[in-house]
Amino acid sequence: MNSQKTINKITTETGYNCGKGLVHATFRAIARPRPSLRSFLLALALGFSLVSCRPKPVDIDVPQAESKLVVSSISVPDRILVINVSRSFTALEQSPTDEGSDSALLNQLFVSNCEVFLSNGQESQRLVEIGNGMYVGAEVRRLENQEYTLKVYDPSTDQQVSSKTRVPPQAYLKEITAQKRYRYERYETVVDFSFTNVSGGSRYLVNCYANSDEGAVYENFALRYGRSRSVLVNHPNLDETYQGQIVLSDWDSDTIFVSLSEITTEYYQYLEARDRASSSVPFLSEPVSLPSNVDNGYGFFTAHFPDARTVFVKPE
Repeated sequence: MNSQKTINKITTETGYNCGKGLVHATFRAIARPRPSLRSFLLALALGFSLVSCRPKPVDIDVPQAESKLVVSSISVPDRILVINVSRSFTALEQSPTDEGSDSALLNQLFVSNCEVFLSNGQESQRLVEIGNGMYVGAEVRRLENQEYTLKVYDPSTDQQVSSKTRVPPQAYLKEITAQKRYRYERYETVVDFSFTNVSGGSRYLVNCYANSDEGAVYENFALRYGRSRSVLVNHPNLDETYQGQIVLSDWDSDTIFVSLSEITTEYYQYLEARDRASSSVPFLSEPVSLPSNVDNGYGFFTAHFPDARTVFVKPE
């Protein structure tokens, strides 16, 4: 007698047709075959094998990399050069943000009270510290194709780094316009620019900046996080005009600041590597090693002539 006939007989003899579902479930539970002893032993053996194969944790003492000075530079139009000095740290170090303080992180990274000197073989000057590891040279004459040497000394750690760079010829913007447009429920700014290769170089850097009201204050020093966008241009054709376009998504400023600089090939390659590193996906992308021209430290020192323009954005 199959299970369905048995259930019909039970419900017919008892008269409880409304409980047919309950009887069916009870009969199924009773009639379900039990696992054999062989299956039970096989599952038990498999469980023991998995547990025994799990590796035991081993304490590893990994020495931390030595903290070194990190140098970066900002070329401002006319005769201003800004050098930023910070300190490297490893992922194994305790993060100062554990205390919930961003200023603690900056205090650890930015290096103050350094001796920073810049020379071009003809003259030398000591840069003035303005706070947060920033050192400014207000009257830096940038001579085309001249080699400049930067030396930084930190008396608190007795560390010293140096770097050399060549100043490329100055490039000039030929035409530049900015137009605002509304696309896909957001504003964007389209910047059209052109310049002519007059030096025979091939590597150029275009920077766009916009004012921002957002900012943060660290130890009474205001750091304005203005919006910025950098674009690398490879234009090796002498005496030919390059025409380019930059689309600034979600930019709604009525005024932008645009600069053009001819840069060295080494700095161009550094910026390319930095862009690849910033867009890489952790654990999936290949690690990117940033090149450096700083001896005994990290970072990149450069000096170039930016041709800067203030551009008023035309409404749509």
